[in-house]
Amino acid sequence: MPQPDKYAQRSRHGPRVLWSTYPFAILLVVLGAGTSEAQERLTRLSLEEAVDMTARANPILRAKQFEYQAIRANEITAGLRPNPTGNFLAEKFSGGSASQTQYTFSMGQPIELGGKRQRRLDSARVAMRVTGYEVEGVRRQMIFQVKKAFTDALVVVRYGRASVGHFFRMSAGMAGS
Repeated sequence: MPQPDKYAQRSRHGPRVLWSTYPFAILLVVLGAGTSEAQERLTRLSLEEAVDMTARANPILRAKQFEYQAIRANEITAGLRPNPTGNFLAEKFSGGSASQTQYTFSMGQPIELGGKRQRRLDSARVAMRVTGYEVEGVRRQMIFQVKKAFTDALVVVRYGRASVGHFFRMSAGMAGS
């Protein structure tokens, strides 16, 4: 029985997919293999342009950036003081003439003791710092994948299409070690 590739992962809808080939496929699409009428075909693409295009269109990176913005908003919220509370209560409703309806209105302002607000702020700042590191990690991983796909494409262009199969066998052998 053949051993499954450790870089392959079963998708929900079908066979195993080699995840390390996705950046290469994306680069080929960006280079013009999948152009449409509304889009002009690219004939040249620098590494910086490829990184910029991918950074703008990468959904994982964009999601992490939105998460960072949400965490930053949580830090602002953590610094706010609690809202005052108000209650209104009506009691002793009866149809008889002997009882009167009582109304009660109360207001309160929670007072935080024991440094709760400062701990909440510290926790929000740490969460923001951690999320910032996660965004940077996703960005670095995306740049690495684009650079690898770019150099892989340059190798294919340099050595011709005849050696594409040999190239993929070599890169799969390197990935497995």
